[in-house]
Amino acid sequence: MTVILALLALAGPVDTVVRNANIYTGWAARPRATAVAIRGGRVVALDEEAIQAAGTARRVIDLKGATVVPGFIDSHGHMAGLGMALEALDLRAARSAEEVATIVAEAARKQPKGSWIQGRGWDQTNWPGGEFPEADVLSRAAPDHPVYLTRVDGHAAWVNRKALELADVHGATPDPPGGRILRDPKGDPTGVLIDRAQGLVRRKIPAASEAQLREQIARAARECVRRGLTSVHDAGVDEAELRAYRELIREGKLPLRIYAMIRGEGKLWDRYAARGPEVGDRLTVRSIKLMADGALGSRGAALLEPYADDPAHRGLALLGRADVERVARTAVKAGLQVNTHAIGDAANRMVLDAYAAALGGKNDRRFRVEHAQVVAPGDFERFAAYSLIASMQASHATSDSRWVEQRLGRERVEGAYAWRRFLDAGVVVANGSDFPVEQANPIEGFWASVTRGGWRREQRMTREEALRSWTWAGAYAAFEENDKGTIEPGKWADMAVLSQDIMAVEEEAILDTRVIKTMVAGNLVYSEVASEVFEATRAQLGYVSLPELEQPATLVCRYRSLSAGPGARVLLMSRDDVRRFQEQRIAGWAAATEFARSGELRAAIRRPGEYILVFDKGPQQSRARILVDAWLEFAEGASFEPRVATRGRRAAVVWTSLGLFVLIGGWSGRKVLQAFRERGPEETGRRPGN
Repeated sequence: MTVILALLALAGPVDTVVRNANIYTGWAARPRATAVAIRGGRVVALDEEAIQAAGTARRVIDLKGATVVPGFIDSHGHMAGLGMALEALDLRAARSAEEVATIVAEAARKQPKGSWIQGRGWDQTNWPGGEFPEADVLSRAAPDHPVYLTRVDGHAAWVNRKALELADVHGATPDPPGGRILRDPKGDPTGVLIDRAQGLVRRKIPAASEAQLREQIARAARECVRRGLTSVHDAGVDEAELRAYRELIREGKLPLRIYAMIRGEGKLWDRYAARGPEVGDRLTVRSIKLMADGALGSRGAALLEPYADDPAHRGLALLGRADVERVARTAVKAGLQVNTHAIGDAANRMVLDAYAAALGGKNDRRFRVEHAQVVAPGDFERFAAYSLIASMQASHATSDSRWVEQRLGRERVEGAYAWRRFLDAGVVVANGSDFPVEQANPIEGFWASVTRGGWRREQRMTREEALRSWTWAGAYAAFEENDKGTIEPGKWADMAVLSQDIMAVEEEAILDTRVIKTMVAGNLVYSEVASEVFEATRAQLGYVSLPELEQPATLVCRYRSLSAGPGARVLLMSRDDVRRFQEQRIAGWAAATEFARSGELRAAIRRPGEYILVFDKGPQQSRARILVDAWLEFAEGASFEPRVATRGRRAAVVWTSLGLFVLIGGWSGRKVLQAFRERGPEETGRRPGN
């Protein structure tokens, strides 16, 4: 029957055939495949039926044995937050408060006095002593700038005295409901604000304009598809973010799909509660995000018993049962979903009680508990009893494992990050990263799911379960499992192409996996150009040929010099210009960076042609080794301007990696182009990586 349906689907020509691939479909009826045919953005056939369609396909992609999986779905991320984090100071690598201060001081030297300095990613558990930092450290680094640095989990902020003064936060300022101002023995603020206390200072930071917000989301989307993500559940959006999404969709600049959760109660929630779900191919709005408590790292998670390392504190309850139950009953009536952040065991139990009152038993409402991080022993089965989804983030376990037992104690940690207990209870576990808390990298999440970094391995997933949690489970958690989450006929052709087989390589090698290509609705949205070390000498530049382009693209190249000296630069030019450039007969190029120890080149390629990415050593250097990551980003629906040859004869204009061919008369441009495709990418001039 499957073959008959596939043949019927192939009654006409197809758009794309991907072949010679190692495909994990996630489809129980055919879990493995080697080829897939795509038409109208959806899969129409697999294997032999797909190969038969190659003769009529507009495009054939030979993956030469590369591994393909369904497009990864991050079931809990923050797109605007990721966009802002990519613009702000990155503090993840800092190993002390003083290191953070050095980064801030450098930023202060480059910014006008009085302007805000923002950063994200500090984590005091990585520092000697593990204590929260103080405002004075930042005040010495940037006395003339207000500084606001978000903790890695997003549930605490570290600010300087200038920021506290602007916000009028002092010893007499009370803790806001659901928030906590850390204080010294005299009662004065130390500079760390927990959960809703962050708002006391954050509200003084000028809001991003609508144009800035659109660019932040667009930048986050580009980063996501580079990581193989084809869908993201955006955990908390407001009206401005929804407007930004719609504008990006109209402009063809949103390369992935968004399942948006409304950020808490308010006018936006009231409108959707009255109208019901909004369902689309690129943007769906049918759920609300609530916050029941804070995070473990900042001791804001609400616990049933006091913290093991802070006996006077049980965390912060941000909502009560009556609040969650009220929203849940409204959602049931409106056909909407409720997704509640709950990390501590007290918060999880409260949410379970509220959901149970609104749902009554088994159902298909698919209410979710976001994080479900610490759960009391008797509460796991309650998730299954009310058909709840555990929306969890595997990389939280590997990040927190260093200190979580100190927070919880040996007995309570048994119910922490317990994916296996949920799966064994029959609960759907949808995986995510909570970016920018963790990296927007599903490969890291997959590795954490199957290894747990060696911590409490009895709770790990199998590789099949891990892949399902990053694909099908995310689709199910958004009511979209009939359209995506697996590679099978009728579903969107959302796929990620990987550099190695994550289902077979050794555990320690999983993190070496790179995403080579990402496809959404059968369209290429990301393609790797190079990820290796190149060498440039006086006699020979390092360079790599770009693949054949069928549509306009943006080339992105991030580089870092591994040699002493002034650094390196990156240039984009034509192949002919490379020779003339080396002979010092021209100094022209399409785009270039300055000489630097590290940098990034972004260049729009709007005209077809044969392009080369060149890596040049610094002046007076005999040689340089340059670490390069380069890729192509593609906008939806964009195309080169057509060029035609006339004079009454049939013509086809074919751009290939070998140059421009004008084929006149009865020649088939498609067949000639196909012949070039089958030869594979040209490697001339590519330097071997280390």
